[in-house]
Amino acid sequence: MNCRIIYKDNKIDHVQAENGERSILFDSLKDIYGAEKALELYALTEEDGYKQKIQEKVRSFVGVTEKQIDKLSEAIDAQETLNKQADLYYLEEHF
Repeated sequence: MNCRIIYKDNKIDHVQAENGERSILFDSLKDIYGAEKALELYALTEEDGYKQKIQEKVRSFVGVTEKQIDKLSEAIDAQETLNKQADLYYLEEHF
């Protein structure tokens, strides 16, 4: 699981998702099932098999092909690389 479990007063408070944001899914599960069970259920959603099934369902629903997804992934990776380079440039220029 690529997330962080945040504790408050020795109890699970929330989960910080892979993107660095508070997990809305975990918070919803916590409201329904309580923190411990919510964490178990949230962990299931992080398994590769689960993610693959969801991706397949989304692709079939919106009609996106594997090739289109690959191109989008490449574009996102390229943008992330450019963002990192811009950050480094800024740091070099200002510090």
